[in-house]
Amino acid sequence: MYDNSIVEFWRTKNRYKVLNMNSKMKHPETGDWIPAVIYQEYKVLDKTGEYIETTNGQVYVREKTDFINKFSLVLDL
Repeated sequence: MYDNSIVEFWRTKNRYKVLNMNSKMKHPETGDWIPAVIYQEYKVLDKTGEYIETTNGQVYVREKTDFINKFSLVLDL
């Protein structure tokens, strides 16, 4: 996965655009700086199985290892 890749969350099947794969975040318990990924909501799967593109998607930060375990690559832009 690289910056600008489109990824899919395994549970909801919603799609997200990776903004930065090489970020850092402070671990909430230890206070140490750890690798992180910044990503933005891109398309949401509705109840009929169609993807709806979001206009102002939420931006999220997640620990990099957790992100890699829970998201799969859909499209590498």
